[in-house]
Amino acid sequence: MRAAANATLRYRRASRLVAGCALASIPLIAALAGVGSCTTFDGLSPAPPAATQLGNAYLPLKDAARVCALAFSCPNSFNGDLVSAVSIPFDTLNFSVCMHWMAGPIPTNRIGFNFQQQTLQCLAKAASCSTAYECLPIETLVPGDPRCAPLDAGAGGAVGQDGGLDDAGAAGAAGGGGSLPDERCGNDGGSVYKCQNAYKYALNCGNAYYAPGSHCVADTDGTRWCAVGDNCNVYLSCIGSLLDYCGGPDGWTHESVNCAYGGRSCGQDVDSGVLDCLTGSSLRKCYTAGTTCVESTVEVCDGLSVSLFDCSSIKATCSKSEGTARCMRNDDVCKPSDPGINVCSGDVISLCVGGKKVSLDCKGAGLTCKPGAGAQSAHCG
Repeated sequence: MRAAANATLRYRRASRLVAGCALASIPLIAALAGVGSCTTFDGLSPAPPAATQLGNAYLPLKDAARVCALAFSCPNSFNGDLVSAVSIPFDTLNFSVCMHWMAGPIPTNRIGFNFQQQTLQCLAKAASCSTAYECLPIETLVPGDPRCAPLDAGAGGAVGQDGGLDDAGAAGAAGGGGSLPDERCGNDGGSVYKCQNAYKYALNCGNAYYAPGSHCVADTDGTRWCAVGDNCNVYLSCIGSLLDYCGGPDGWTHESVNCAYGGRSCGQDVDSGVLDCLTGSSLRKCYTAGTTCVESTVEVCDGLSVSLFDCSSIKATCSKSEGTARCMRNDDVCKPSDPGINVCSGDVISLCVGGKKVSLDCKGAGLTCKPGAGAQSAHCG
């Protein structure tokens, strides 16, 4: 079980039926819920990476520039939220490093490539930071967000994103002097609003992190979560990359999450023997978000557990020469820190992406080239 202020992306809840299998609680680094085509659940096994002009990449250059522009301009929490969602490194200081991860070659054996790519494609279409948050499975709600605001005295009910009331919220608020309950469903059942204490957040059940058909379901104690249904009678099991279990404090809700979304597989931990979302063959916990090199592998800690990028699968090694770990090949002709990289010439910026020198017209991505300021390099924005 998790305190409301200690949720992370892999926030599946412990229950009596899965005792001992719950993931550790840590402070949230995650944001919002997915909507539209970017939340489509397209299968349980990773798809082969899409080819671009720079190899096996998540995005073409112009789309990558839009995503990295968000990383440079949105609140700091956005980037941690994004790392927590898809376990991909993001750099908010060196634009070429960010572009390297978005548009450079990605190891061909990266688990869940297609799910991560869908999220990034959604971000590339976002017109603002607020709409970008809608591409992720969990959203931190700012103070005063109307989804957690109290109704007028005596009104009762929970407010959905369009201001409607949901039945579960109305029941929970009854007799509450007009205050909304701490837990509520969006009026369409597609969202969960957690409004307790100073920390408030929302879950979007339509995101591909959750199993198809997930929606807001109330547990017997009134807590709400994204679940497939209630009156759960399943055993803890793996269905492809889905971890399927009875969740919540009373094991009432049937919950199912997609381990591959963050680059992990569903399986039996070699140490504890329990089923969980695994890194390799084990549950590898970590507590400080960031990247490191372990031989030829980039290890990403999203603040909860480790996710891997095997550089050797693209005949590369792991380098942390720019601070954020990345895959580097012997025949690379540049580094993101080289002189002349991340320099504006009008609206054209010089980049080093995947070890190749690239000139990108920011205007082609609907942006302008912004000179460096402080610790941040020049970037499209």
